Amino acid sequence: MGMTRSHEQILRLYSIALEDFDHELYEIVLPGRTHHHARRAAEILLAATGTRAFKRFDLMGSAPPDLAQEYRREIPRVLPYLFTAYSVLSDARAQLRNEPDLLDAIEYQIDQARALARPSPGQLRLYLQQKALGKLPLAVRRADELAREPANPFARASTLTRRLVSAARAFSQALRKDALEVAALKTKIQNEYITARREISRAAGQRSHALRHQINAIFAPHYKSLRPVRGALATDPALGMQPLGTLARQTLRNATLKAHQQALRTALAPVLAEKRAALRQADQLHERFHKTDRALVQSATPDLQRQWRAFVSEHTRQIHGPAQPVPSPDQSKPGFLERLSARAGHLRPQSPAPEQNNLPEPE
Repeated sequence: MGMTRSHEQILRLYSIALEDFDHELYEIVLPGRTHHHARRAAEILLAATGTRAFKRFDLMGSAPPDLAQEYRREIPRVLPYLFTAYSVLSDARAQLRNEPDLLDAIEYQIDQARALARPSPGQLRLYLQQKALGKLPLAVRRADELAREPANPFARASTLTRRLVSAARAFSQALRKDALEVAALKTKIQNEYITARREISRAAGQRSHALRHQINAIFAPHYKSLRPVRGALATDPALGMQPLGTLARQTLRNATLKAHQQALRTALAPVLAEKRAALRQADQLHERFHKTDRALVQSATPDLQRQWRAFVSEHTRQIHGPAQPVPSPDQSKPGFLERLSARAGHLRPQSPAPEQNNLPEPE
């Protein structure tokens, strides 16, 4: 037996030797909670897939010095056979309903091996589907792609009446139809919400662009008239003085720039305010829809649960008969006076005293 630390747990490894139907000896290294648990998994693997996952037992050879190293080396080759054995057991789970430990043993081996070897996505997906299917009742099975019958038809020997079967089928179909309609409506509302926000932003951008173009066209002649004049007197660097015309033109240009900016802010402020108001209204409508949807779901869920419990109760009543009344606490535990009277009834009656004996004297 060997141990290896993996995923913060200790794996107990065992070297299992088995004999096949031809009386040949084979061996394999598998983990297990106990030696019996690992040997049980090896026996299931041998019965389901044959000896392909095993190695011939060498009578002259020595035992492997490190079972952990042997297990890591062999598990990529053994893992596909574990998946095959699990598929075989899953397909026969109706016949193995009284032996759930068979699937549990192979599940343990696969879950431990997945941490050391990387299975193929197809095998892993099929294993997870079969594992989830094993948690469902036996009446639920996978749909056959070649067969035309539904995945979970009603059993022919069912004790359900035709009325209850029709009501349950109509209830299930109505729920599915409502769920699909609600999902489609949510997708439509989400797309319309995104489109509305984009259209609001696009319309506001177009209006802002038009206003900017209009205001820029108004201020363009002013900027053109305030351009520096060619041949003007240059600034004397020694004195640090500029001509009066240049100073006046620069002052007017700064004032024009400030007026231009103020006009842009004044013209664009209503557009930005309308954009924010429109976006806020779209957000409120979107939130109101989801709030209404949540309220409807919360109000409709108890009624749907009540209807489903009615179907389940009727189904149980038809199969197992009417439910037996549960005894109340007063009936299950008698009181003090009841216990005292019951005890007095079991006591032997006392014989009367001589002065109280009114029986006739014997002759």
